[in-house]
Amino acid sequence: MSEELRTGVGLVLSVSADRSILRIRTHSGPVALQLNASTKLLDGKRLPVGLDWLTVGRPVRVYFTIDNGARALEITEVPAALAPASDADPSQPTSAAEEAECAAAAELLAKTSTAAQLYHVGRSAVGVKRHAYAIAILRKAAERGAILAWKNLAYLYHADGQFDACAHAARAFLAGVPEHPERELVELTRMRCSKAQP
Repeated sequence: MSEELRTGVGLVLSVSADRSILRIRTHSGPVALQLNASTKLLDGKRLPVGLDWLTVGRPVRVYFTIDNGARALEITEVPAALAPASDADPSQPTSAAEEAECAAAAELLAKTSTAAQLYHVGRSAVGVKRHAYAIAILRKAAERGAILAWKNLAYLYHADGQFDACAHAARAFLAGVPEHPERELVELTRMRCSKAQP
């Protein structure tokens, strides 16, 4: 992905009457994107669709550039698990069904994304406390060689009480990154997880 190309996930809020502006709600808040005749619209199976497909509440991933505003290049439907969290309390435990949905969403995203893109999406999910989804995405990023993903996984596993997985992720990060500002913190997390293992 070039520096100019960006991506974001959100729920469709509206399309302007002249069909030139799409508004979506992302994890960071509302975003307005310019639409034009060259904007590609693809459904969940990556088949072309028309503008009427952009219905309110549809979860989408938008690829866009910043050029006199945010200009949408491609809009693709994504699983609901990728969309911004609902107003429900994010600190509530994740159910097995939610974890399965998050794993399926991560698998789908991994088919069309680079390790760097997966890492970015996983970190965004951490920011909104979507732990199950963040773990699923960051695991995919780590499997594809995004070494920094192991660091984030170590923290998430520690917070979720998954101490074996925490220690493994921390070791993978420490082995792959000889110098990093958070090495000491990751080592401390690894030691805590190792001590907490039964």
